[in-house]
Amino acid sequence: MAVSSAPHLPSGSFEWLTAGRVDPGSRVVVLCPTVAHCRAVASHGADVLAVHRDPDTAEKLNRLPGVMAVCGSPESLPLNSSSFDAVLVHQGFHELAPGLALPEIARVLRPGSVLGVSWLVRDDTVPWVKRLAALLR
Repeated sequence: MAVSSAPHLPSGSFEWLTAGRVDPGSRVVVLCPTVAHCRAVASHGADVLAVHRDPDTAEKLNRLPGVMAVCGSPESLPLNSSSFDAVLVHQGFHELAPGLALPEIARVLRPGSVLGVSWLVRDDTVPWVKRLAALLR
């Protein structure tokens, strides 16, 4: 059995992040993408455009079914205005220059579309996780 160290979004998180407004065939931009996150978004039937700063990572993302990737910057998106149903950022929003990235995100979103930002953190309220965290300290 293969074990992945990449964190996965919990079930239902895609629908929550997109306010239920993204259906199969919707156009979604993924910023700061990972292979796992792009694969998860594409599994919902959305047409995924991943924008990554690193050309090698963009090349890897282009190999995923349902994903097209471009090398670019979230602060200067190489995309048409008002052409996407959602922009998703997972685990990387803190790396963006908000004064530059947010206007670009707003520019590429269609009216009534969504920006979904997610971040996974350890939940120390779960007893076994709390014990693990204590051991790690």
